[in-house]
Amino acid sequence: MRALGRRKTFPRGTASRSRLRGPWALLAVPCVALFSGCSKPIDRAECDQMLDRYVGFLMQNQEPGVPFEEIRKKQREARVKAESSSEFAACTDRVSRKQYECAMQAPNADRLEQCLVF
Repeated sequence: MRALGRRKTFPRGTASRSRLRGPWALLAVPCVALFSGCSKPIDRAECDQMLDRYVGFLMQNQEPGVPFEEIRKKQREARVKAESSSEFAACTDRVSRKQYECAMQAPNADRLEQCLVF
């Protein structure tokens, strides 16, 4: 008879213990995938937002105090040019969610570029 308060334990490698590991192992695989960088890819609108941000930074660097209307004009021109660019067309495949979030929080064009390179 077992003493009160003692749990029944199984020696390592027994069938009972390995049966207990099975469900947890199956659950661990999706959990690891979930937290290891698997995230929603960016979409075309987010690529456009990133381009607009970059153009805005470049305009501010070239001509501090440039009017907002001028920045918007250059952003529209950049989007038209991007339409025919194979590099920009691959933006949704090449830019990770982490890179996008970094770029959108970058304080200047140089930092934005670093987000996309590293």
